[in-house]
Amino acid sequence: ISLQKIITKLKSLIDKNTADITALNNDLSNISGTATPFGIFKKQSISYMRFGRIVVVTGWVNTGSVQDQNGYPEGAHYAIASIPYTPLGGTASLAAYCTNASADAQVWVENTGYIVFKSTRNAFPDAIYISGAFIMA
Repeated sequence: ISLQKIITKLKSLIDKNTADITALNNDLSNISGTATPFGIFKKQSISYMRFGRIVVVTGWVNTGSVQDQNGYPEGAHYAIASIPYTPLGGTASLAAYCTNASADAQVWVENTGYIVFKSTRNAFPDAIYISGAFIMA
């Protein structure tokens, strides 16, 4: 093997290593954060953290401050926040917890990156607490 071939191979390995480190640094800078409130639901605290292709979401949304006297119509969908990841296969469900027994909600992440809740009973409580995970695309 010539010295020139060894130098060329070493340069190739260094370039690949540099590209891999740059990609890793870019990825790590976007591994966690706070969801961006969407629509009328400004009072909230939703965080996300990514582990490879798994994204964990947790937090709460104050729904009582913006609902009218009729609550939220059963079956209606409301986008509450957005995150910079989209789930694999369209939508992914998250666990949803309500503050009282007279209401219920389903919460999921749509393929647009929006966290959405669907009112399944009326009247709705003052807040929902969410936690769950999904596989990102």
